[in-house]
Amino acid sequence: MIKKSTIITLVFVALSIQNAFAQVFPNPISLSTGQGTPGSNDPIWLVSQQCFSSAPPNPTSASVTFSPAVIQNPYNAAWINPSTLPAPVNNGDWIGFSATSGSGDNSGCYRYYRLPITLPADCGGQSVTVAGSYVLTFDGYVDNTITAVYVNGVNMGIAAGGSFSAGSQLTFSLPGPWLVGNNFIDIQVFNGPLTSPDPSGLLLVASPSAGSADSDGDGVTNINDACPCTAGTTSLFLPCIVIREPSAPSVMTHV
Repeated sequence: MIKKSTIITLVFVALSIQNAFAQVFPNPISLSTGQGTPGSNDPIWLVSQQCFSSAPPNPTSASVTFSPAVIQNPYNAAWINPSTLPAPVNNGDWIGFSATSGSGDNSGCYRYYRLPITLPADCGGQSVTVAGSYVLTFDGYVDNTITAVYVNGVNMGIAAGGSFSAGSQLTFSLPGPWLVGNNFIDIQVFNGPLTSPDPSGLLLVASPSAGSADSDGDGVTNINDACPCTAGTTSLFLPCIVIREPSAPSVMTHV
């Protein structure tokens, strides 16, 4: 039989959780492409239905429509094998427009790959709307080249280039500014040469060696930190919670 005191404790905990506002900064590792079974849809990443032959519109334009990207199965034999990358960055996989993009896709044109992310209001007391308060860094490979990177429709001035074989990886960091709530990272990929069909795909992974930004000053770089905005050393596999109490500032805590 459950004691009355136990019931009261459970009710108190439940009410505390209900009254708190909890939000989570995304785990950078979970943002890698290809988080799922090869041949299935990527659970997060999207890809534009259109492949634009020239002057692609802004990715926020109504003329750009998105559907889930597909994890390649198998991927092209010329592409780097993700399993050969050092941990933990070997958790990504190649994605494309269709399950056969590794064999051939439209060529001589541009596609957008989109990563939606949701962010809390602040990072260490500094609004995420301030550039540099929250930074995402990626290592990547692409077939054929990344020609632009957008955050919420703003061109970040990153023509990252890159390619698909070992030694051709690219690295780029996104400091924002971000929006509170929903955000979109759009990667513009050009697929060439002008022969069709031609393999096309994207592999982006969070890399612990890619960036040194440490927003909370705890010695753990943002890309490895479960709570990049609050000092502590909790594993990436545990969540970072933002709790808002009535009439009190938000507090992020490692759990």
